[in-house]
Amino acid sequence: MNRVDWQLWRKFWAIARPYWLSTERRGALTLLILLIVLSISVSGLNITISYVGRLFQNALVEKKPDDYNKSLATV
Repeated sequence: MNRVDWQLWRKFWAIARPYWLSTERRGALTLLILLIVLSISVSGLNITISYVGRLFQNALVEKKPDDYNKSLATV
């Protein structure tokens, strides 16, 4: 079930190879690195938003308006 379909990879590489080995490869690598950096940044931002939301939710559930206001002021 966890087999690698080598025939599929060969077909993929046959299509992708001319592009990745062309004169445009520097731009392609730059865009790929940018895509990876932006994806990691978005994940980090989602984690931060999750923690902030947790602070608000906990303050509301525990009925602590002072904690809620303090969390609101720090955001």
